[in-house]
Amino acid sequence: MGPPLEDLDITPEQREENISAQLKDSAESKRALIVKVSHVGGHKYAGNCIIYTPSGSGVWYGRVTPHDIESIVENTIVKGLVLPPLLRGGLNLSKPNCKSLNDW
Repeated sequence: MGPPLEDLDITPEQREENISAQLKDSAESKRALIVKVSHVGGHKYAGNCIIYTPSGSGVWYGRVTPHDIESIVENTIVKGLVLPPLLRGGLNLSKPNCKSLNDW
């Protein structure tokens, strides 16, 4: 991953181009759709990250900052681990033979 987007001194259009280029450069067989969200409950300054998997599970994170994104991608999307400090809810998080939410 590159530097945090807020550290780049670029226009919003350049930011979108930067994001698109990074996603295309790192494209593999597994893909994630990333879309903007203006507000999903909570405080207006609480970042929100909603992740749904093809298996039907979903995890909802709140108070997400740009600095949390790399950890969310590496741990939740790639490794399937829930990050308890950010967890606000979800769907089908508990599965048979899983000892905790971290094993979804």
